[in-house]
Formats: sequence, structure tokens, C-alpha cells
Amino acid sequence: MGRPTAPPPSLKPEEWRLLACTLPDGYDEAAPSGDDLVELVVEGRYAAALTQAVSLGVLPPAEGCASLREWSTAARSHIKQLYGDMSKNGLLLLTSGVAALMSFCQASLTGPASSESPALTATLPSLVDWDPPANNEEPWSGDRDPWVLREAQVDGEDLVCGRIDALDMLVLASMLLWEPLADAEPPAALPSWAWWAARVLGVHQRALGARSMTLRGGLVRLTDAVLTQFHPDADAAPDTRLAAVAASSARLEAALCDFAYGRDETARAHLDAAGAALGFKFRLTGRLAKKTMYQQDAATVLVVETEAVDASAAGRGRTIADLGAGEGVAAAAAAADLTRATHGLTGETEVFQLPHLLSTAGAVLGNAGLGAAEQAVLLGWSVNVKLGQAEEDMNLAQMGAFVEAVMAQPRSEFMVRAMAELQMCRKEAARSRTMERGLLEMEALVMRVRQSSGVSPRVRALGALSASAPLLPMLMKEWALVQMRFGMVGQAMEVFERQEMWEQLCACYVMLEKKHAAEAIVRKRLETAPEDPRMLTVLGDLTQDPACWEKAWEASGGRYVRAQRRLAERAHRLGDWEASAAHWELALKTNALHPEGWFSLGHCHIKLKSYDRAIEAFTRCGQLAPEHGEAFNNLAALLLERNRPKEAYTALSEAGRLLERNWQVQENLARAAIRSEHWLPAANALCKVTALTHGERCEVELLSSLVRHLRDLNHQIAADAAAGDTSPDAVGRARLKTHLAAAVGTVVRAVVQSSAASPDVWACAAVYWEAVGELKSAKECHLKRVRGLQGRAWKKETGAFEAFAEASIAMCEGQLAAAAADRAVAKRELSAARMHLQSVLKQAEGVFGEHAMFGEMQAVLERVLAAEEELQTA
Repeated sequence: MGRPTAPPPSLKPEEWRLLACTLPDGYDEAAPSGDDLVELVVEGRYAAALTQAVSLGVLPPAEGCASLREWSTAARSHIKQLYGDMSKNGLLLLTSGVAALMSFCQASLTGPASSESPALTATLPSLVDWDPPANNEEPWSGDRDPWVLREAQVDGEDLVCGRIDALDMLVLASMLLWEPLADAEPPAALPSWAWWAARVLGVHQRALGARSMTLRGGLVRLTDAVLTQFHPDADAAPDTRLAAVAASSARLEAALCDFAYGRDETARAHLDAAGAALGFKFRLTGRLAKKTMYQQDAATVLVVETEAVDASAAGRGRTIADLGAGEGVAAAAAAADLTRATHGLTGETEVFQLPHLLSTAGAVLGNAGLGAAEQAVLLGWSVNVKLGQAEEDMNLAQMGAFVEAVMAQPRSEFMVRAMAELQMCRKEAARSRTMERGLLEMEALVMRVRQSSGVSPRVRALGALSASAPLLPMLMKEWALVQMRFGMVGQAMEVFERQEMWEQLCACYVMLEKKHAAEAIVRKRLETAPEDPRMLTVLGDLTQDPACWEKAWEASGGRYVRAQRRLAERAHRLGDWEASAAHWELALKTNALHPEGWFSLGHCHIKLKSYDRAIEAFTRCGQLAPEHGEAFNNLAALLLERNRPKEAYTALSEAGRLLERNWQVQENLARAAIRSEHWLPAANALCKVTALTHGERCEVELLSSLVRHLRDLNHQIAADAAAGDTSPDAVGRARLKTHLAAAVGTVVRAVVQSSAASPDVWACAAVYWEAVGELKSAKECHLKRVRGLQGRAWKKETGAFEAFAEASIAMCEGQLAAAAADRAVAKRELSAARMHLQSVLKQAEGVFGEHAMFGEMQAVLERVLAAEEELQTA
């Protein structure tokens, strides 16, 4: 290990020590602070640290308080008073808040369950004397208190499950670290405060089932302060390894938060900066490898290859054996005492977990040069691939490359390694040849994280907040869902019931056609807590009784947004658009970070013909969910109706990128592009329409607009040439004409060979071939257009006659042009034009002799006769 590193001048040694105990590779780098409370936190003795903090007066006594809610009011006032004198109390408040946060992380993120209860009932012994809620059959503790649950449900959003251990510690951490900053700036004397407060909000978001607008707003403000302090210049290399790890972790945690809120582009920028802070560069490349035991010929696999890495990263972290991992499936299963449900399954398979490279020169696989911080960056990129790729095969291949690079390292940190193993389990459980091994490995991982497994809380904390780790309840849920894929529904239901995931449990009962059993469980829970909004909503989901959802909304004091969403969805199904819109507006007023809510609200306003409000709703949906192609498509359609083609084109460009296989979206994109005069994108979009429909679909109006513009470009280019214009505009027109002609030609060729080749299509094709100088092809298209319009209808109906006359005139004009261009074929072309016009005029004279188109055909015939006469006299 390296020597202890002095903190940056702006940070106190105690702050640096607290940060270092949560950074990858960080614990052994920071020198001891000399503060007893700080050292208790660093050593992972969070309950002892909180007890000592209480004795130092960071929290008020509970005597005289009738409930936890009443005590919290006194506690907030007391904390605010302490915050007023930061020079004296700042470090005490910060350390106490860190202890509370890490207590929650130990209980619900990193494990293992602590024998020393970190709950408020242990920290404040007088709380034990309070009476538990009536009719409660379970042992009561602070993390089960209704006030704690209400405080944790920010913006009315539900928790990921009913049972999250040490939830009161998360609320306490928020009271100590975040709430003082709600209306104040982070203290300048303690620069790391903002980072810890941001971590509280980030972990709190993981505990919620949906995005919270309040938490998002706080994270945006705090992240800016953190990055300014810990990563002021992405181009300046930090002077020590620990400073580099801190800068990288700040960026990495910001990226994970942005991923959680759907800001993928910003998150990717943070990931780039996180690697740059470490001097870490890599690339994805192909290598020859064997993936199975009996594979004869090597195949190309995707691997991560390092281009630059900090030499001081080598040898850091703990060995895989020290972390309790790497024993193989059988040993891990035996150590974890797996359930009897997996008896008979085997992890033995001919597929290697990591590909065996034929040459490892320069590749990360088998390279021991990556520290835990670099590994965490690679895991961050695997999250990016998982969220950003649409194609499943490419998703698994790219994600697997990052994960395999981490799994190949002989040293790591506990949570970094655990997240790499989780990603590997997901990959293997998704493939038939390795799914049994994936299930066994996931089960072993769950047990190792939940139980002590010989790894102390201090070691588990290293890198835990920089890894994309789900809370333990969500890890348990994922494990249960994998069990269900194997038909182990009973075992999955046990997990759901233990974690109080009532929705999933009831879904299992309904799947087993035991809806009455699901309803009985919910009603039994309601006997204990009749005003529980969550259980009332679940009962409403089972019975489809809107009264349950209305009661849940009232019981929560108008905060439980799931109840309003259910009411809105029911009204939407019934076609009651006005009621649905009203319910959605109530829900979105409580928490606006719900893209599907805005999308549904926009649909309601379309039905109610409130188009401006629909535009606003779809705009908000697109802002919150940039991957929501349908929202951009609907928004663009409304903008086109409002005659705002430029904005519609912008929206449809996003929709076309996201819904590339949807020909309707591509056709709308072409229409908006033409109306906003983006000609080449319009032609490319129309190419995609013909490719997706195999030429069977082509909007003639769009194709006609493109070929007319191509013809106009020809005239402009000819005028530029005549005037000797070589300006950038003239050069740009010539370049546009080349690309546009190629794209439109692709459309024309596809359409004329399909059943969609109508006379109007042949007319467009003729104009196109004339524009590119292919007069012979144009003449054939004119002829096919005329033949397509021939019949008895044009002799009687005015519209049919006008179309036939226009086609005849166009064909004869083409023949006149061909005769003028080539005297060798002039006689034949003029003769054909003359005979055609004379025949048409003779048949139309009785009905349409006075029609204007009749006169135009006579004029063309006169020109043809004059050309023939000129040809004979020449």
C-alpha cells in the first residue's frame, strides 16, 4: 500500500479521512485523523459512533416526546441551532450524518446485518418506552414507524418495497446533512459536506420506486458544488492517487445519478471525465478467443483493451479470496447454505465464464493493472451500455466486455467486485446454456452480501457509493424474478413476502389463479394498519374498486401519488378523458418527474381538443424521457397541425432516431422536413419508408415535392454555371443536388418495382429521370403513366380527362425534347407524339372540345407538326 497522503489544503484531515473510507482504494491512503468519532465511522462502528454523537449533544433527548414525529420537530430545531455555529459544531454534525448514512448503507446496501442495532430505538433508549402502533403483531422499531415511512416517501413516491432496514437512519442522515442546506449554501468551512449531502439524496432515490423531483433538484445543486470542489478542471491531473480517485468518484457518482434520472448524455460526459481523472483510457476491440470447452476454432469476442492506466493502481485493493468471492459456484453455494429449491441444479457447463484469449497482449483480460477505481469506471460504462442499447445481442456483448474486464482482475473491493458479479449473473441468467449457473451465482452473491462472509463493514464501504449497486431489497427482488424463470414460484413468493413486496406477491397469486388468497393477505395487513395507503392501493389493484384508491389518497393527506395514477389510468381506460386529465394533473402536481404521466395527460388533452396543453404535456414527457419516441412523434404531429414545421422537424428527428423501424414515424419526419425545407433528411427518411415497407408505401405528395425541388436545383445550378458563380452557396447547391439525386433515386427505383407504382408515381419518376438527364428513362415513365390512365373514364369524366390530358402533354413534351436532342430518333419520336395527340383530340372533341386542356393539347400538336416539317426541310 502507498504512504498516507496529506489532504488538499481546502479539506480538513477529518473530512479527508471520512471520504477516503468510502472511496475505492482509499482507506489505506488517508492518515488517521485523531478524532475518536471520525475513527469510529472509519472502522465501520456506526452504531457506536451515533451513540457517542448523541452523548455529545448532536440530537436532543427524547424525554417528554409522545411520538417520533414530535421528537423530530425538536430534533430539526436543535440541528438548525447547531448549524448556526459551524465553527464549533460543523464537524460533529457532518460526522454524525455520515454515521447515519453509512448505518443505512450497511443495513440495506452493503450488508451484513449488524448485531448492534443502528436504529433510533438503540441510539435514543427512551424511544423504546413509546407505545407501538395499535394491533401491530411485529416487534416495533424506529424504521417501521409511520412517521419514518412518510418522511421517506418524498413527493409521495412509494418505496421500492415495504421493508427497508434502517430506514430511520436514512431519514436521520437527511435531517443532519441535507435539510440544513435546503435554504442555505453548503458550508465553506467543510467543503465535503455537499458531497455527503448529495450521497444522501442519491441513496434516497435508490430507495424510491420512481424519480423524485425534490431529490433531483437537490442533486443538481449539490453536484455542481461537488464537481467544482473535487474536479475543478478535467484537463488538470490530480497530484496524488487518492486525489485522483476522489475526483473520479465524484464524476462517477454524478454519472450514476444522471443515469437514474434519464440524463444519459450528461452521464456519459461524467464517465469520460471520471476516466480522465485517473489517467485511464481504454477501447473496445475484438480478440480471438475460445468461449466453450470443446470449441475447435477461435472466434472473435469483444474485449476491453487499455490504452493508458496509472501505474500506481497496480496491487491495490483486496484479493478475491479476501473478499469471499472467486471460490466457484459449488464452493460458494456450500458456504451460503443455499435453499433446497436449487438442489439438483449445477453450475457445470462447457461455456467458460470468461473467454480464453489466444493472445492477451495488451488486453485487460488476465491483466492485473487495474485498481478498484478503474474497475468502478468500467462498471459505470456497463450501466451506460445496459441503458442505451436497443439491440439485445449487442447489449450483452458490450456489457459483457466491461464486466469480464473487471472479473479478470485478481484484486478489487467488495462492492465493486459484487456489482461485477451481479452483472455477470444477469448476463448468464439470460442465456439458456448458462442460466443454471447464473441462478446459482446470483443466489451465492445474495447470501454473501447479506451475511458477514468474513468481510468487515469497513471493507464493504470502500467504493460502495461509486458502484451501481441496488439496495438489498432490489437485489432480493431480482433474485426472486430469476427464480420465477426457473418455475420456482413458491421460493420467489417467500422472498416477496419477506421484503413486503405486496404487488409482486399478489401478482404471483393471481398468476396461480389464487386471487382470493392475495386479497386475503392484503385485508389481513389492513386490519393491522387500516390507513396504510400502500395496502389500500394494492387492494384497489386487486378489486379494481376506485374507492380503495380514493381512500388511499385521502389517508395519505393527498401525497400518495400511486393512488391518483391508478384513478387516472382507470378513467383513461373508460374513455373519461376529462376525469383522467384531472387525476393526472393532481398526480403530476405532487411529483412532476413521471414521463408516462405526462404522455397520458397529453393524450387526454388531444381527445379533449386542448392542443396547446397537449403540446406542453408531450414536451415535458420528452424532456424527462429523451428515449420516449412516441412522445416526440405526437408532439411533432401537433406542431404540424399548428403550422410550426421547424419545431416539428426537430421533434421528429428525435422520434425517427428512436423509432427507426417505424415507417409511419419516418414518413412524418419526411413530411416535416419538406415543410421546413430540410430536403436531404426528407429524402433519407423516405428511403427508410420504402425500405421498411419493401416499396409498398410511398406518399406521392412527398415524392413529388422532392423531385420538383431536384428539378429546381438543376435550374439554379445551370444559372450559377452561366453566371460563373463559384460562391459557397453555389458549391453547396451542387453538392446537395448530388446527394439528393442519389437518395431520391433509391426511392424511385424501389417504388416503381412494387404494386404502389400508380400513374402519379410514374409522373414523379419521369420528372426525376429528366432532372438527372436520363431522357430515355423519363420517356418510358411518361408512357407508363399514360397507359395507366387509359380507359373509358377519361372520355366522360372531367377529372379523369384532365389527368389524362396532362399526362399526354408531359409525354409529348418529353418526345419533343428527345427529338431535339437526337436527330437519329427525331422522326420516330415526333411521329409517335403526333399520332397519340391526334387520336386523343379526336376522341375528346365531342365532350371536352371547349376545355382548356383540349386547347393545350392542340397547341402541343401544332408544335409537333412544326417540328416534323422542320425536320423534313432540313
